[in-house]
Amino acid sequence: MAKPISEMSDEEFDAWISSLPPAPGIPSIDDEEDFNRSIARARADVAAGRVYPHAIVGEWLSTWGDDDFLPFEDWLASRDG
Repeated sequence: MAKPISEMSDEEFDAWISSLPPAPGIPSIDDEEDFNRSIARARADVAAGRVYPHAIVGEWLSTWGDDDFLPFEDWLASRDG
């Protein structure tokens, strides 16, 4: 992605998110209303600053498959002490 999400227009964001392949373990959203609610939640998260730098997410992703793997929020809390 060449442009940061925070700088995308609604149309660009919709096109980008629609182009992503399904993620393992995350159910696909086939219902249009569910999809629209998900997009609205994502936009609200970005607008409220509930986003994390790629480096932090990458660090967490590197723990996938480890015996001590934690969900993201739990991992963040354990990382912060």
